[in-house]
Amino acid sequence: MVWFFLGLFLFSLGDEMKLRSKTLILGGAIIVAMVLILLVISQLIFLNTYSDFENRYSQHVLKDELNQLNYSISSMNQTVNDWAHWDDSYYFVSGKNPGFINNNLPSNIFPRLHLNIIMFVDNNGKIVYGKAYNLQKNQLMDLPGNFINFTADNPILQHNNLDGINGIVNLPEGVMIVISKPMLNAMKKDQ
Repeated sequence: MVWFFLGLFLFSLGDEMKLRSKTLILGGAIIVAMVLILLVISQLIFLNTYSDFENRYSQHVLKDELNQLNYSISSMNQTVNDWAHWDDSYYFVSGKNPGFINNNLPSNIFPRLHLNIIMFVDNNGKIVYGKAYNLQKNQLMDLPGNFINFTADNPILQHNNLDGINGIVNLPEGVMIVISKPMLNAMKKDQ
């Protein structure tokens, strides 16, 4: 339609312009019109297609990250479960196994288990053992302040779930996965 009206306009100019000039102007106008039409069509098609692709890719990356987070929580949960239901650690928290730290908590335990904090806390909220480790710098560090002042009524410690609790906690030092399980001996008695 655009080129038809333009063509009528050009040819209605009469004899003032030569046929060659009219043809060049009409051809140029048709090319410009076609480029504009193709640009509009490609914008509609490619922009929507790319937007859909970007959304699908973002959902795929998010799903992979959530799967990795769930795997990390599951792996840490199994590690904490092993330590919480081990008689040696049960007796250590009870004060009946003073050699536990030297025999079971070497300095390379943190990077080997991919943990930043290991804490054993008794029923009164007293930290029997607590160390923190910076995995990026490969060095021991002080326990974060939020973990030093545990009390017996702290929700991380006081729960009735023998399977323990786990979740993500936002601390001033950063986001951390926390898993808490009650210490049980082989007879499944609570400590």
